[in-house]
Amino acid sequence: MIAQKQFGMALGIGISLSVASFCVWRAFPATAGGQTPSRRTITPPAPAAPKLIYTPDTPANRKLHDAVGRGDLAAAQAALKAGADPAAIVQSQGDKQPGIPIIFNVTYRVSDAPAKHLPLLKSLVAHMKNVNMAAGYGGHTLLMRAVDTGDLALVKSLVERGANIDAVSEVVSSSGHPYGNETAFYQAIGRQGDLGDDPDPIALFLLERGANVNHVCADGSTALMRAAQHNKLNTVRLLLDKGADPALRDMLDYTAFRWAAQRGRDEIAALLEKRTPMNLWEAATFGNMARVKELLAGGADPNAPRPVPNIPGQQLLDNKKPVGETPLTAAAKSNDPVIVKALLDAGADARYTHPYSGQSALHIAATYGSDAIIPLLLAAGADVNAPAVKRGADGKPEDTESRAPARTPLLCAVEASNAEVVTLLLKSGVKPAQNDQANNALRWLLRNSGQTPRRRRDQKANRVKPEEEALEAQDTILDTLLGAGADLDKTGALVLAVKANQSGVVEYLLKKGASPNAHSDDDNDGDETALMAAIWEIESNVIEREMLRDGSLFGPEDEDLASGERAAREMLTILLKAGADVNEAARGTGTTPLMKAVEHRQLPVAEELRRRGAKIDATDSEGRTALMRVASEGENTAAADWLLRSGADANHSDKNGYTALMLAIDNGANDDWETYRKATAEHREQEAEHMRQIHGTEPGEEQRPNPDGHPKMVALLLKSGADKSMVAKDGKTTALTLTRKNGFKSVEALLTARK
Repeated sequence: MIAQKQFGMALGIGISLSVASFCVWRAFPATAGGQTPSRRTITPPAPAAPKLIYTPDTPANRKLHDAVGRGDLAAAQAALKAGADPAAIVQSQGDKQPGIPIIFNVTYRVSDAPAKHLPLLKSLVAHMKNVNMAAGYGGHTLLMRAVDTGDLALVKSLVERGANIDAVSEVVSSSGHPYGNETAFYQAIGRQGDLGDDPDPIALFLLERGANVNHVCADGSTALMRAAQHNKLNTVRLLLDKGADPALRDMLDYTAFRWAAQRGRDEIAALLEKRTPMNLWEAATFGNMARVKELLAGGADPNAPRPVPNIPGQQLLDNKKPVGETPLTAAAKSNDPVIVKALLDAGADARYTHPYSGQSALHIAATYGSDAIIPLLLAAGADVNAPAVKRGADGKPEDTESRAPARTPLLCAVEASNAEVVTLLLKSGVKPAQNDQANNALRWLLRNSGQTPRRRRDQKANRVKPEEEALEAQDTILDTLLGAGADLDKTGALVLAVKANQSGVVEYLLKKGASPNAHSDDDNDGDETALMAAIWEIESNVIEREMLRDGSLFGPEDEDLASGERAAREMLTILLKAGADVNEAARGTGTTPLMKAVEHRQLPVAEELRRRGAKIDATDSEGRTALMRVASEGENTAAADWLLRSGADANHSDKNGYTALMLAIDNGANDDWETYRKATAEHREQEAEHMRQIHGTEPGEEQRPNPDGHPKMVALLLKSGADKSMVAKDGKTTALTLTRKNGFKSVEALLTARK
């Protein structure tokens, strides 16, 4: 069952996607008229060192810059004695960015090798005439850079020499989002990230020296907000004692309390809650009934949506999602029927939908498991079957909506593993067939089986289900959806369970009547069968284990990957015992399980399929056999050899009359590559010119995806009886003409050699 998860949650999604991309290219190379080929990267020659411009240009300054680059303290001190100025500016000739003072070049290196560069930095600081110098992108001061080193003595020395504690960095913009105007104190508060909750010693020192505890940065953030974000409880206490204002709001309209709650910093949120004045939206969000009553009595509008902060474009979208929520929508997160009833009695609209997400209070209640308030919302007119339609800034539905499943309250409840809410909604008027919502919910459940839902923003700790409970809830939901009429075969349920690597779920679905030959209903999966999905799961775990051993993959443990491989092999066995047809092909591409097995280098699996009756020379939609597909890839000679020894026809031709020998020599990848290069020539030249102008380097020469015509594969095919004289249906293409067109000398020698 789903609670008996094996491996699906062991890997991060980024790792899985990158490995999948790697494997897809290896298993499915470009074919004639096929995909745009992958581009191989050639290491460019080492560029000549750019000419440096010194201001002022003196021998001592040149020597100091050179010593800094080497981290040579003795040489740097000698240069300083000779009159070098650590504030001298160094700039690469032709570089459009402003030059950097020599001393700032040291500050950027300290974090990499503190023992080497910190003494060097201190030596240069002692010779600085202007300790308030600012430089580099963002205009950070020398004091700010000293804060980054974490060296309290260095910070003290600068302050004692007159460094301005409240000096601010420049205000800069990233895609319309301003940031900067930061002080050294603000930076010190978050210097160690989430490590420890005690005040940073440097922050304490700066505070003692009069740092402004309520300084507001360009984006509206304060030191108190930053401490709350980084879960620094004792630092928050100190800042409050020193007069930090919890009522201040940033450009997102967030207070420090709001940040603490949003980040799940529950102790800090509890400390700040009573000190922070809340509007009706916030009071409803965090269950402050007294404040809700006070505001409603004072005339607050229960339907006023949260205002949009003044942020250009779509910046910080995740933090903007609550924008447009009404107090009722916000209250739906807390499962507090008293607050919800108070808002409804005051005239709150239960049918209001968010202007961006399209979600109503009922969608939110289903997501957060707020089963106590769902009857109140339904009684007030909420539509239990309404899909949430995402809309863009122009108010029109987004393009993705035509392809995405309708996001009804039922789907929201399933996504959050809220079994009680799923049952309640089905009893409260959900029409399973409307918007195909029961099937959509089943697809989502199986695609994510074995994974616990993430804690959502504003979700209090006591509302988050333990992992085991959440996984058990998935079992209950599965039975509930099947009882409501979700279709196992229409949804490709078995394939989804295999792709989630859940052998227990696979067995359960088969017992519930799922066909072992069911196909995926997802176009992205190429209409694959459960058997094909199991073969891929085996190979993906094998490859990830290889990558883990050679150091190209980080994160998962080898035992987790081994467990995943065992689960995948177990699923293959389960499917075969259940009667899966070893010749059941994908309807669109005609790919068979045997083709998948040999392409994924799973020869023992291929042998088992052959033993069970898999057809060696079955053809896909292009008329190609497993041997021809492997030959087209070019490198997998072990699979080709196995196929030939198993009786594969070395001279079968596809719909265009191409044979395995022709495809091994030229599968069309080089032609596609040339077409791509011609289509992107102008853009690539612009990139090359950019490299010359900015970096002073030339781009490396690119190599064709098929540089040699795969002589090993060609030799194997010739040895096994491949007929080099066969002609394609165009009446002129042969193995030799393809070879000469590409200039493959070694392959030409094989084809023209006398027996």
